[in-house]
Amino acid sequence: MSQPIVNEFLDLLKTNNLTINSARYQYLIGYVMKMFSQSITNYPETMGRDQQLNAFSLGVQFDKCYYANYLQIGHIHREMESFKEALTFYAEAYRLMPGSPVCAYYYSVALCRQEEWEKALDVYSFIDHIDFTKDMWLNYGLINLRLGRINDCLPALQRVVLAKNDACSSNTNNNNNNNNNNNNNNNN
Repeated sequence: MSQPIVNEFLDLLKTNNLTINSARYQYLIGYVMKMFSQSITNYPETMGRDQQLNAFSLGVQFDKCYYANYLQIGHIHREMESFKEALTFYAEAYRLMPGSPVCAYYYSVALCRQEEWEKALDVYSFIDHIDFTKDMWLNYGLINLRLGRINDCLPALQRVVLAKNDACSSNTNNNNNNNNNNNNNNNN
């Protein structure tokens, strides 16, 4: 990282009254490390993960109720294919934020990895379906399929297909509008 970027980051932390002994500070440090390691070619993957784990773990020590650090630790363990460890941290993030669609999704996926289908489905019962993302609908539908609940599976998977079709038709409409604009410009 170049020095001006580091100084700018430190100024940002100071203006938000974040001290090194805060969960949010450690979260930001871990997150910046994650972005940094992803942006540099040939950066040792394990070195970046170790630094991130240290920052997020320190954040947990400073505030055991700040769910974002648990969520990020879960992501790191998932990337390392340590699925049981990931499940532990996703479960804690979900326990702290049971109404969060993001926490619910990752916790449910981790439960699926352990083939705990009923628990994975139960996680979604606390989330308003209005907040479901396409990935959540897909996961929800596939869990229901796995459990043989076709009446719940089909509408969920239908939403995924419709969302995909909407995205495709939006792209097609945008392309058609661009083509029409180009044709109109050529005619002038």
